[in-house]
Amino acid sequence: MKNTFVFLSLLCIVLSCSKNETTTTQNSNSTDSIRYVVNTTNAQNWSGYYLNENNEKVNINNQSTGWQVSFLNKAAKPRTLEIAATSKGINPTDSFTIETKIFANGNFIGFYFIKGTGSKEETCTSKATLN
Repeated sequence: MKNTFVFLSLLCIVLSCSKNETTTTQNSNSTDSIRYVVNTTNAQNWSGYYLNENNEKVNINNQSTGWQVSFLNKAAKPRTLEIAATSKGINPTDSFTIETKIFANGNFIGFYFIKGTGSKEETCTSKATLN
């Protein structure tokens, strides 16, 4: 009876470890929906870049506030998600803001906000790691 109990305990541990291993593998190969967003106030059109579904840098030029792009991740995990926006104020003496956001599967996972003044150029970069 004692041997049976020990055997069943070991079997449960082995099966438990196997199940966790499978779950981790499935998660690392899953497809994730990614969305980048850039918002500005009192800023000129912005330029910058983002890392796309294949983890390649895509340059963006002369975009306005409210810009966004969505895609399904194809790159191997873990991977870095990143978006950067550079702009300056519309008027030399007014303040302006830039914010960059990252969403994965509808969840907010990265945010950066920067405030600048006048014609001084500012860059706002958000980064997150997708495991």
